[in-house]
Amino acid sequence: MWKNKTLILVITTVLVLSSIILVSNEIDSNHGIIYVDDDGTADYTSIQEAIDNAPDGETIYVFSGIYYENIVTNKQKLTLIGENKNTTIIDAKGTGDGIRIGYDSTSISDFTIRNTGGDGFGIVIYHRWHINISRCIIYNCSGPGISFYSDGRNAHTDYNSVIDCEIYANQKSGICFYSHKPSYDCWTNHNKIINTKIYSNHRYGIEFSGDTGGKRYNTISNCECYNNSLGGIKPTGSGITDNQFLDILCYENGGDGIFLKGQNNILSNCTCYENSGTGINNEENNPLIMDSTAYGNEWYGCRISNSVSFDVINSIFYDNHDGILIDGSSNGKVINCSTYDNSWSGIVIDSSNGAEIDNCLSHDNYDGIFVLDGAYNNTIHGCTIVNNNNYGMRILSSNNNLFYNNYLNNIHNGYDPSSNKWNISKTIGTNIIGGSYMGGNYWSGYIGIDLEGDGLGENPYTIPGDSNQDRHPLMYPYNPPIHTIVEFQAIEPMYTTESIEISISINPGEPIAGAQVDMSFDPSMLSIEWVAEGNIFSEYDTYFDQGVIDNINGTLKNLVSLITTPGGSTTDEGSIAVISIRAKTIPGETPLNLSNVIVGDPDGSPIDVTIINNTVTINYHDRWDVNWDDNVNILDLILIGQWWGETGPPCWVSADVNCDGVINILDMVLVGQHWTG
Repeated sequence: MWKNKTLILVITTVLVLSSIILVSNEIDSNHGIIYVDDDGTADYTSIQEAIDNAPDGETIYVFSGIYYENIVTNKQKLTLIGENKNTTIIDAKGTGDGIRIGYDSTSISDFTIRNTGGDGFGIVIYHRWHINISRCIIYNCSGPGISFYSDGRNAHTDYNSVIDCEIYANQKSGICFYSHKPSYDCWTNHNKIINTKIYSNHRYGIEFSGDTGGKRYNTISNCECYNNSLGGIKPTGSGITDNQFLDILCYENGGDGIFLKGQNNILSNCTCYENSGTGINNEENNPLIMDSTAYGNEWYGCRISNSVSFDVINSIFYDNHDGILIDGSSNGKVINCSTYDNSWSGIVIDSSNGAEIDNCLSHDNYDGIFVLDGAYNNTIHGCTIVNNNNYGMRILSSNNNLFYNNYLNNIHNGYDPSSNKWNISKTIGTNIIGGSYMGGNYWSGYIGIDLEGDGLGENPYTIPGDSNQDRHPLMYPYNPPIHTIVEFQAIEPMYTTESIEISISINPGEPIAGAQVDMSFDPSMLSIEWVAEGNIFSEYDTYFDQGVIDNINGTLKNLVSLITTPGGSTTDEGSIAVISIRAKTIPGETPLNLSNVIVGDPDGSPIDVTIINNTVTINYHDRWDVNWDDNVNILDLILIGQWWGETGPPCWVSADVNCDGVINILDMVLVGQHWTG
């Protein structure tokens, strides 16, 4: 007999039984084990020779070594096992395929396959069923690393699996599902890719190709797909339906993260980030996208294009160009999604109809929601749209859309030069601010009266842009919010060296009697000049402490406002403090953040709060125009003279032209240098 392989035999038997279970319940017991070793101390030195001489149902165990071969598995129910996936290497010598599987119920595990040539595949499953490939490394192939391939009349490549593999640096795609034959039915169905890494391939990580035939009921789960040149997962053919994409990471690809094309595909719990295209891209009908995240992508977090009956549910899209784009699509839903910190819009509805946006959060984008280019019959309701830099909701050239029961608190809440509806009829039901009736939307800054006490304003809210009105705007205090909200009120853009006043406000969800907050800011861009008491407790005797201002480290700590009248409390919205901030000489955007927020009720018990922070936009202003009249002349020098010799923090007043904290001749020199007369 050959060299002692008793221990190897025991281990191999376990692996064989496991492989048999994975491949099919119908596989017969193995007849024995054939050993291959390139050093000549086993049954064969060639893997192909061992296969050629093996009976159907045989197991072939290959010891570590480099085998310069092009393998064809020409036996039924064959099990091919390598000793170690890193050191048991099939090298195709730059010609042909690495392994071509010729019969059903074949199992291949623990090999490295490399260096195919002439568009050769690393492993090709050609019209075969119940093939199991596990724990293999495939790289540097001239064609795809693995291909599920069908191109004949009624040909099927079905019920195969790729598990725990690593596929990279191939000249085409990492894995390819292919079915194509004009006028023929051929299929690549019910295949699985599980727990596999696919990266640095020259086309796509995973590609669905071929313009006829079906690629259906396939599952890709728990995989990583990254750094592929053209994209992560991409369809380049048709007939791609009813597939599932589960628990996938797709990142840093040279195109889209995951592209869905075809009908009834499901994507769940996937994360797509920092791709140079779109995170999750869908075309065609009935996709379900849920519990997923897309961020840092160059274009869209999620794009729904030319689709009918789509669902995007419980997902998060941030730090993209746009969060969600619905383009040329109809009759779909976006539910319970969050879009924020996108450079353009949180949600875009472009040339689409019948879409429903329900219970979504859109904040800190340029526009919260943007509807344009002939979009119609869309409904947006139950959404919270706050702190967006341009508009909360912006409408262009789009009619017959419905917007109701939304919460808007932005610098500009709405813009609509088209013809749309901004409320429904008064209807019993809990609205977004906890009231008892549905009607219109909640608009920050709306001033109206509620004679009926139903939480719906009697005065319409006119949406800027034309004559559209919300005829039943939602109101406080008759129906206060469920939660107590502490936030910076909307802040207008300011200029360098300018000072403005901002407010920290509280919208109580229950009676309150006092509050304490800390605030942080960027000291290179802002400073605090003074802090004054707000108006929220103005009906009572109060204690107010402006806190400790630290303009060096950018903090305001222990700001306190409370009622000292026994039993006093309020549920009215108001400000706890007014703060004067001055911009320095650096333009841009800078955050204002609240922390250590404590709000108490009249019994001295803490109240749960929701904190909403804000940003300040600073635009450039010529510092030497001291009086802000767009001229530099004697009037600016007069202002410097009024402050002559005074000192303070840098840029503390506009007369400190050079921002050195001292009003003196150096400030006058700068004015003189820019004199306009």
